[in-house]
Amino acid sequence: MPPLVCPRCRRPRDAAPGARCEVEGTFLVTGEALARSDGDPLLGACLADRFGLLGARAFGGEATVFDAWDVLENSLCVVKAKRGGEEARFAHEAHILRALPSGIGPRLRATGASDIASPESARAQYLATDVARGAVLSVLHPAPEALPSIALAVASAFARVHEAGFVHGDPKPEHLFVSDGSVTLVDFGCAAHPEHPALEPFCASPGYLAPEIDGTPPTPASDVYALGCVLFRLASGRLPFVRPTLEALRSAHRSEPPPALPEAVPAGFRDGVAAALAKDQAVRPADGAALLALLTGSS
Repeated sequence: MPPLVCPRCRRPRDAAPGARCEVEGTFLVTGEALARSDGDPLLGACLADRFGLLGARAFGGEATVFDAWDVLENSLCVVKAKRGGEEARFAHEAHILRALPSGIGPRLRATGASDIASPESARAQYLATDVARGAVLSVLHPAPEALPSIALAVASAFARVHEAGFVHGDPKPEHLFVSDGSVTLVDFGCAAHPEHPALEPFCASPGYLAPEIDGTPPTPASDVYALGCVLFRLASGRLPFVRPTLEALRSAHRSEPPPALPEAVPAGFRDGVAAALAKDQAVRPADGAALLALLTGSS
């Protein structure tokens, strides 16, 4: 195992994950993690005397997602963190995670605000969860014959989400983890529920945004459209629409037909994707259960 390094004093150590620098008190990180986030005061920080931030796994517009060490549970976890405000956004996602039926999303470990030692002496909002099992969908390159089973697992997960009254709001491959025929959803910052409305209507990633979303809240049908984009990308390696500007991209989602999927892709899968990408939500599968029924009938 390569040595770990302190993000502050930069001294390497032969140590296991979760070890701390005896001089600075910061958590030791890999050289790769240091190269990715050098200068970020959150790297190596300990939030709430519990969560050591070991390295960024994803950078977002609203927060950074870190691999982390949970001192209390003596195990790896995932922490979404951001310096400064965003209390409402983190509280919203925590409410959603607590209310979700078991097995849909990762277990919430803790959320709150914590002081961080840095030159600016700031506070950070954080939300800690279990590590999602399996492989993130964005790194998978399945053979054509494997596509239907993955599509069924994705649709089944969203059927459970929608049947429980939730809308994810931002389905994309980076938010879906596949393991043993089941799918775990992560990042519920854009999610909505009758008791916890979405904080902002225009929240989904533009490449997956349903035509009807224009200042209106997300719906199960808009989740289905995003899943059509997800499955299209899974089968072809690209999104159905790629344009140089947001305005051009939104126009394409509203009015242009998607390209044809390769002929090697099973017909039932292609039919399911075409239905999910219907411009008119009145003819699109209304929710995950409807998409699942369509894919099941086609498989």
